[in-house]
Amino acid sequence: MPEFTVRNIKYYSKNKATLKDFRGKWLLLDFWNKYCGACIESFPYMNEIQKNLGNKVQVMLVGIQDKEEQIEPMYAKFKERKNLIIPCAFDSTLANRFDIFVAPHSILIDEKGIVRCITSSVSMADIKGFLADNVPILPKTYRRMHDGDHTVDGHYSFDFMKPFLIRGNGGNDTDFLFRTVLSSWNHDTHSQFIPSSIRQNMAEGKFQVLGAPLECLFNYAYFGYGTWGVFDTALYGKYYIHPILKIRDTLKFKYSFKYSRNIYSYSLLMPFSMCTEESMKTALQRDLATYFGFESCIKIRKCPYWKLVASKRARLKLKTKGGEPYIKEPILHTSLLVGNQPITELVQWLRINQQDKIIIDETGIRENIDISMDCIPSDLSDLKRALNNNGLDLVMAKKNMQVVEIKDKKR
Repeated sequence: MPEFTVRNIKYYSKNKATLKDFRGKWLLLDFWNKYCGACIESFPYMNEIQKNLGNKVQVMLVGIQDKEEQIEPMYAKFKERKNLIIPCAFDSTLANRFDIFVAPHSILIDEKGIVRCITSSVSMADIKGFLADNVPILPKTYRRMHDGDHTVDGHYSFDFMKPFLIRGNGGNDTDFLFRTVLSSWNHDTHSQFIPSSIRQNMAEGKFQVLGAPLECLFNYAYFGYGTWGVFDTALYGKYYIHPILKIRDTLKFKYSFKYSRNIYSYSLLMPFSMCTEESMKTALQRDLATYFGFESCIKIRKCPYWKLVASKRARLKLKTKGGEPYIKEPILHTSLLVGNQPITELVQWLRINQQDKIIIDETGIRENIDISMDCIPSDLSDLKRALNNNGLDLVMAKKNMQVVEIKDKKR
């Protein structure tokens, strides 16, 4: 590792430090920015590394500063709420020096000052592996977004306008299982490309997806969409994103991007004159049945979701006092102020910060509201506390949704 100085360190014995100051200990530099949800979710795990391995490893967060200067108070609130003991340097000069513009981006340096890995994800078990000289497999990361568009360290580039695995596009020509191509995906050699829908990628008679779990392929096959989020109003709350598995062996649906386990790439070519969304869905259904040996179809089933409910007190308390409408996040990811706005603005904020959950408004509130939320919205318990303070709550329930049901084939 070249010598460096990290400045503006908070919650540490020094305001600035050089690489030499950490000699004798391993150093984990973890670069993050205020927009990186994955970085924020990793704070408790980084905290456990510092707590349990602090005699051998120093974790140092490096916050890439923003023009609005929100990142420092934002981290202060996370530190207080999550009882974090990790120091954080708010120092963009170090990120600029190393040309780092994409987060998460972690650099692990050993006690002799040697870089041992540069990755986007590292766990306690991974660090223990390094300390025991049992080097783990870790995902690579890039300093800039466009780095992934080039062949770097053995990675093949991928041009989604051309067929996958032809003349080295995305990997070796011999990597495929079919043509229609179904391939196991490997993060060490293949790029990743997951379109939101079949329609997004069916130009010129082809549909292609690289690096997707099996449930995603089944969703493409039946709904035309692999995944969907809070703004997909035609799907959200009406279609359930996880298939119902009625099979003996569910291991094929347990996946890991980190270890390239049960992650697949699929490429379908057909004459342009025959190419419609329905014909591609039918072809993908047939290919999935042929290779994986399951029967599948769309069913309407009761699926879990979270309903937002309100007490009578809340309807009176939240009713707007009028004035100019506004929506503010004074400190990103930790607070929300809404004035004279429909409750849908609050619901969208909840959905964005709880993306693994389906949240549906069942408050019955039709008039505009004023509300103040002071919490970490990605933390369900802290979120519910702030909602309760306003007379609101998230309650688990079930409702009918369309879902893919997958069964073993009858013998």
